[in-house]
Amino acid sequence: MKYFLGFLIVILLFSAQSRLGQSLDSSKVQKLMELGFYPYPSLADLEINSLPDSLLQVTHLSSSDIDLNFSNTGDLGWINDVAIQNKVLLIGEEHYHQVIANLRNRLVFYLNTIDTYPLLVMEAQYSYTPYYNYFLNLPDDNEAEVYFSKTLYNMVGSEDKRDLLHHLRVWNQTHPLKKIFIGFSDIEHDYATTLSQVIIPYFKSIDTQNYRDRKTQSLQEIAKLLPHFFKLLETAKEKGLRGEYPFITPQFIQNVLLNLQSTYWAYEFEFNTYRQKAIIRNLTDQDFLGSFLVKGKAVIYGGSFHMTTHYSYPEHLNFFREGSYLAEDFPLTKGKVYSISFHSFARSLEKMADRSIDSCLKQGSYYISLVKKWQTAHNEKLIDANDNLLDFQMNDLHRLILRKALKAGNSPLLVNSIDWNEMLAIAEKRDAGAFNDLKGWKDDYIRYDAHIFIPCSPFITAAKKIP
Repeated sequence: MKYFLGFLIVILLFSAQSRLGQSLDSSKVQKLMELGFYPYPSLADLEINSLPDSLLQVTHLSSSDIDLNFSNTGDLGWINDVAIQNKVLLIGEEHYHQVIANLRNRLVFYLNTIDTYPLLVMEAQYSYTPYYNYFLNLPDDNEAEVYFSKTLYNMVGSEDKRDLLHHLRVWNQTHPLKKIFIGFSDIEHDYATTLSQVIIPYFKSIDTQNYRDRKTQSLQEIAKLLPHFFKLLETAKEKGLRGEYPFITPQFIQNVLLNLQSTYWAYEFEFNTYRQKAIIRNLTDQDFLGSFLVKGKAVIYGGSFHMTTHYSYPEHLNFFREGSYLAEDFPLTKGKVYSISFHSFARSLEKMADRSIDSCLKQGSYYISLVKKWQTAHNEKLIDANDNLLDFQMNDLHRLILRKALKAGNSPLLVNSIDWNEMLAIAEKRDAGAFNDLKGWKDDYIRYDAHIFIPCSPFITAAKKIP
């Protein structure tokens, strides 16, 4: 094992000399490794001690976003039969990769070209759902832009989501018989904003309480207000009370209050249990998003962990992964769910190199930690904005995949087949640790129907706050 680790360090140092045609001296490589990074290798590096190409058969895909005519989808024909035969397509992502978002967009519009998948569900808080759809379906472009600036701006935290919204709006205008709706299935992680921008304004005309500024309200304090809001909701139902926009109805507010309750239970008691119960409810209850599954098909986009279709929990606990639940337990979708797991290797900063997180709209803690880590390397002049870095140690399979990608200009790869038996046999002869690592990869791999590997991608770009 000591020999193996020493050999790995030599490879990494050598790799840095040829990365992207640049030259990194050994001191910079050492500093990168101290920060938890590994330089992006060259094709020559990946030929060293490598697995045979014959063990992995792939199809190369484009990394581009959808074009203005929704027509750059010639590489997606492999999904045709899958689209027709299934009711739900799951896209399991690794978070914050722009190239994955690009492929998601092309898949969504291609599916709706060859078939009809009228619902796109994403992993964000449920309360956003009607706000986004109102923007998508306003007939007047000027009115839509005013609405976006006034109401929606702070709910759309990244530039890739803004791009997606504009793609969807154009699609809906040009395909009125095949409109796509967007839904969100998660709990209210930004619960303070839900309270201040959705709940309190709705009840303002019938509520006598003075809430002052509740943006800094803790979740425990918000939870104490929930019985009061549920009581007010009964009055709102009697009056048929609507909010500022026509979609802010008593039913919608009831859904948001229930989702806030689930949020409190998740953060206060047991996060995964109550979060997943809420996600399943939000997806399948007809008062939430479930009516779409009654009427038609859906694309669900979220973290790969959630999107397994060949992984069953004992004792009726499939709700811990919505993919497993939809594939095996939910009558409307059982046996009609197909999963694609996306894996991404290296990241680059690009626009986020010089964009302070503090100047951006609220982001998740994991995104913040990742971007700041890459920005540290950039600020110390160890990398440029477009340099790709790995933050994990590659195994033999990674090296084989990356070699295939580099030979085609760093293109994403759809895996057609992997010879696991031969690969594991080679790994076992080389090193017990490498064998166990690959075996773990295989065990995870078979939980999904298809896999796409992204060799490198920029971070998605966080949207700036309005000055």
